[in-house]
Amino acid sequence: MPVFDFEDTQQMDECILVDIFNKRDFIRQDSGGTRNFTWTKDGFMDTTSGWKYRFAPICLGDLAALSNAFEYPLLRFPVDITITGIEVSVDETVASDTTDYQTLEFFRSGSSTALFTAISNNGTAFTQETPRAIAGITSTTGKIPAGQSFYMAPTSTASGKALTGLTISIDYTIDRPEAQSGDVNDYLFKIINGEAGSDGLIESDHLINRDHLLMKRNGEITCFVNIDGQVLPGPTYTPPDLYYAAVANVGTIASADSAAKKCPIFKPNGTATIKYIYLGANTAALADSEVDYMEVIITDDSDNRLVSSFIQGPAAVGQALAVGRLYDMGDINQTYNTITSSEGLEVQFLKVETGTVASIVGLTIVVIYTMI
Repeated sequence: MPVFDFEDTQQMDECILVDIFNKRDFIRQDSGGTRNFTWTKDGFMDTTSGWKYRFAPICLGDLAALSNAFEYPLLRFPVDITITGIEVSVDETVASDTTDYQTLEFFRSGSSTALFTAISNNGTAFTQETPRAIAGITSTTGKIPAGQSFYMAPTSTASGKALTGLTISIDYTIDRPEAQSGDVNDYLFKIINGEAGSDGLIESDHLINRDHLLMKRNGEITCFVNIDGQVLPGPTYTPPDLYYAAVANVGTIASADSAAKKCPIFKPNGTATIKYIYLGANTAALADSEVDYMEVIITDDSDNRLVSSFIQGPAAVGQALAVGRLYDMGDINQTYNTITSSEGLEVQFLKVETGTVASIVGLTIVVIYTMI
């Protein structure tokens, strides 16, 4: 038998309402005296399982032998994250060479100091189908604050070396929003061992469409659990570990691609809500032309616009791009921000020109979403 059993409750309000005004956690679960699960008042599930862990494989394509001018935007998140591992792979072997070689370093936009140990083919080859791990990643060096861009910068020595089919695979975690939380002596009620049996300690079973749990922080809804068992964000706040990212390296967009190319960038395996979309490129682009510029448009499969940005101009509204940085494209159209598994997102392009619009080199799109 469960310790708490909510059976066939009849009201329409949530079955359990929690509103926490201090640092106390909502739930802490121990096993043999060791904590293995915490659900904080922010709606964040701190667990040893896969809930907060993320993986982003980013295919950059071919890196030219002389690529010092490029910086590759990789990832940006609306909350703090920590990089826990990176692997670099290529589709053709690049031999070790102590004279002509390519070095890859990783940075975040808030610092000009490389975060980890550089990797190159100076002394160690890049072998086809054999990922090489980046060294020097720690819980300190791997921290990427909310809103900062994480990017890779290559450096060519002498004649350099081309890296074909370059792929960067990033492991990262979503950071807990508050370092301070409740402790073992800071509880409203405590269950020790429960009682023998296989039932859950807390169970609920409702015959009507009633939310099981509503969690608040200082009066603000952080998340709720509906009758289907889905953990969903509040109307104005999203727990950090409900965010996911999809990264699409679109490549170089030229003037001729206007009204011609439609590049798929995202397709969920369930129903997703689009929260943010970021845009960046391998090279810089100004926003200084009133007559030659490109509009980058994110649409769904039915050509409904979610958001767009002007690149290279016009000066009043255009987005200037610094090399390797990712920029927020703006507010998402709430009418079309829900994407089902049968739908997807694509990026389209429209030029305004009297001469020729400069190409957007190495366009990268990052889609931040939650699952429903």
